[in-house]
Amino acid sequence: MMQSSQSQVRLADLDDVVGISMLGHDFARHYPLDVEWELGGLITQIQGLIASPDTVIFVAVDDDGEPFGVLVGMETGVWFAPSTRIATELAWWVDPECRGGTAALRLVRMFQDWAASRGIKHVALSSIVTDGGPTAGRFIERQGFKLVERSYIKSEV
Repeated sequence: MMQSSQSQVRLADLDDVVGISMLGHDFARHYPLDVEWELGGLITQIQGLIASPDTVIFVAVDDDGEPFGVLVGMETGVWFAPSTRIATELAWWVDPECRGGTAALRLVRMFQDWAASRGIKHVALSSIVTDGGPTAGRFIERQGFKLVERSYIKSEV
């Protein structure tokens, strides 16, 4: 699977569910917590996200139409100001073999356009932290985003 000049980024549909699920498998291998990939549950979840009016999934697809990148987002209210809407990224992944092109940027821009089309003024992105690997933080900051919050996770509670 290679990104080419013919690859495109588009709104996901139900034909993309299995391909997106396989990207989830790759993501799970890189995720810094001991969380197992669940194919059946993930397929059901992706189908629900595609059907929901408050969520969006964009895919970057190769020349054969197979997803190699995905961005999943949702519209929600800021917890302390519910009328202030924010588009929050739930998942964002580009196959490591396909990085270095424009897919990640095009996914982010489509997400921003989706938010703007809904009158949303704020977009939130995140990046996972992996051992020794680069994060997307610098890329995100170069797109005009600023760091406003960090997440910490405690396992085995």
